Order: sequence, then structure tokens, then C-alpha cells
Amino acid sequence: MGILSNSKVLATCVLTLLLATGCSKEQTSLSIDDIKGKAKIVGSLAYSEGQSYANGQFSELVKPAAGKRVFVKISNSSLDPNGKAQGYTTYETVTDEAGEYEIEIPAVEKTEGMSVIVQPETFVGTRTLLATIDNGEPVFEQKEVVFEIAEQNITVKPNDIEVKDLFYGFTERDIEEGFPTTVPLSVKVGLGIVESVNNQVYGAFAFQSGKSVMITVTYGMTENNSPLVRNYAATTDFNGEALFNIPAKSAQWDNANITVKAMPFTVSSFNYYATAFSQVYPVAINGGIYYQYSDGVLDKEQNFSINFTGLDGVRQYVEARMVFKPFATVDSYGYNYSNYDWSNISFD
Repeated sequence: MGILSNSKVLATCVLTLLLATGCSKEQTSLSIDDIKGKAKIVGSLAYSEGQSYANGQFSELVKPAAGKRVFVKISNSSLDPNGKAQGYTTYETVTDEAGEYEIEIPAVEKTEGMSVIVQPETFVGTRTLLATIDNGEPVFEQKEVVFEIAEQNITVKPNDIEVKDLFYGFTERDIEEGFPTTVPLSVKVGLGIVESVNNQVYGAFAFQSGKSVMITVTYGMTENNSPLVRNYAATTDFNGEALFNIPAKSAQWDNANITVKAMPFTVSSFNYYATAFSQVYPVAINGGIYYQYSDGVLDKEQNFSINFTGLDGVRQYVEARMVFKPFATVDSYGYNYSNYDWSNISFD
């Protein structure tokens, strides 16, 4: 990725903004050419236009944020050897077609590094939101939204290259409070299976790709004097994980209320092991549906209180367990989904 040319340097100062007067000599005399040390900030910007659904699969419509300005704001006092200069100097570049950017800024040698602020520009667009699930099929709605990213504080040192890949949050135009950042969540879906080892029958689990998961997020604000609730959906990958980037007010989000629902799906057969005369033999149970399961009963959904505070972009995990419910009675085989034992099963 080459350095994007024609980066525009914008000199600003607090006094100019507040008093409409000119910047002081210390401020206007600061130039990138006067600082021997340089640092680079590189990264990419991306956003999601929402979700699509085809052939039983949810997919996120992630796009590169091309042609978007990225501002890097530096306190003039951090550049001034005497530490007396007021205001800020702002450097600007633009993302390329792949949403990538690169910018060079002055950097002075400090033990703790020099703190700068990275702020991508905000823009307006549309997003496809999941409204509900009706008869097993998703219902979507189009919303005009503001895509935004919260200010990012990073530390640089001379000759460093700092990487800052960022993902836009969004705010619906009719919602006053914004969600300028995202917090990552992974729902791990495990399917209950049965194994036979040394003539003993064990409950086990298996991760499976291509399974739909919907989460319902209740935000700590109101919409028409009622809780703001939004649905998001994803499909499990080859690790059995459905990955979400949840729009949030802050990356430090306490006690987020999230309901997880692994969508039921039908299978043509289920491999089981029955016992007769102290011998274990395989049985193929014909037809049934996998449902979400919790504490010994089938459960359409599970509620989680999730704390993202302190994770700083680290993905949080929750579990969704699913078991097979036959279409017809199979008591003669000894299989009973309500007594399925998960005590020895770990999702780690």
C-alpha cells in the first residue's frame, strides 16, 4: 500500500475556534518539516450496509469505506520542546478504493510515547436491518443511518508504524443518541451428539457451520418511551461461531442485555447408540429438529448479561447448545433429549 499523496495539513487552534482570533506564533510556526522524528499511521476503514439472507444463510454486507477522510489531531504542546504551544494541528488523508489509508505525522521522542487522536469522517447512508423472524423467514427493513467512528486515542513514537483498522458503528436518523463504535461478540453453537467408546455411550458435542443465530440487543435508552431493541443475525463459520459486531455507545459497555437464539433446523437422521444385553449397537433415528437447549429443557432463547468493559476490542463469547428432538417417539432406543447430559462437555 503506497502513501496516499496530497495529504492536507490543517493548522487549527482552540483560540481560533472560541474567539475567532489568529493563532499564536508558536502554533503557526509548527511544521512537520521542523520535527525530525516521523511516525506513520496505517489502517483500513469498513462499514456494513446491513444483512442479507439467501439459501438459509445470513451474511453481513461489509464494504470498504472508500474516499473517506481520516484526521489525525496532535496537541501542539506535545510538539513544542517547551510544551507551551496551545491548540492543535490536524493532519488529513483519504482512504483509497480498498478503504485503506496511510499518513505520516511528526513524532517527538518521549518515554511514554506521544498521544494523538485518529478520527475518521462521519457519513450518511442506508442499512438493511433485521426487523423480525416470521414463519422461520427473516423480515428486513431499510433505514437511513449515520455511519460514525468514535475518536481513537493512540500512542506513537518516532520511526514507528501504528496500525489502526476501524469499523463503523451506525445510528438511525430518528435516534438521538449515537452508536459510534462496535463491540465484538461470538456465539458458539454446539450440537449435541452421541458417541460410543469402549462399549460405553457418551454425550458429546460438535460444532457445525452454516447455522443461523439471531441476537436481540436491548439498549439502555428509550424510543417513544419504550426500550430500544434491535435484532442482528449471523451464520456460523467452520468453527461453529456466529460473529457479531454490535453497534454500541462505547467500547466500555457494562451489562449489555443480549438474548441469543440459535434458529432450529431439520435433519433427516440422528446417529444414536442403544444398549441391549450389555452390548452397544448403533441406531439411526429418522428425522427430527435441532432446538436450543438449556438446563434440561428445550429453550427458544437464552438471556445473557454481558460485560464488554476492559476488553478493548477483544471478542466476548457466549454459548448456544442444541439437541435433537425426533419427529416420532423413540423411547425403545433409550434416547431422551430432556435428559441430555452436558456436564462433561466444554466449549473452550
